[in-house]
Amino acid sequence: MQWNSKLNMQTFSAHYQDLFPKIYSFIYYRVNDRQTAEDLTSQTFLKGFENFEHFDPTKASVKTWLYTIARNTLIDHFRKTRASVDLEAAEEVPSEEMILESIIANEENKELRALLSTLPKDARSLILMRLWDELSYQEIAEITGKSEASLKMTYSRALTQLRNYE
Repeated sequence: MQWNSKLNMQTFSAHYQDLFPKIYSFIYYRVNDRQTAEDLTSQTFLKGFENFEHFDPTKASVKTWLYTIARNTLIDHFRKTRASVDLEAAEEVPSEEMILESIIANEENKELRALLSTLPKDARSLILMRLWDELSYQEIAEITGKSEASLKMTYSRALTQLRNYE
């Protein structure tokens, strides 16, 4: 593998350390399964590592480039997977305290997901990227290929819709 002097293994490693928790969170919220999120996050960084020598910093930041890879990895995952039961997950028996915490978190997530489900898919994705993933409009524009002005308008309308939903 040929490495450009500016974009070397140490540089990628630094980005990995900084962005791994954020990319994992981005993926986890969308798949809602720890093992799947870990696998897809690993795939994202592996793809990034394998293609880092082709990364062009004039086109995007490393952060938005990796989020784009993560987004595409999620799209590929949802195209390939179908509803199934993971028998290995059934073997993991949590404690009563963990079950209670999980029930509370699931109820809160259900309410949030129900509210977000009232939005169109693009608006829902935008809200998640802005609030959950804490991405800027510029970063989201680079990831989605949409203009910042369009994203701001969609975001504003989505928030208005959510406020009026109550």
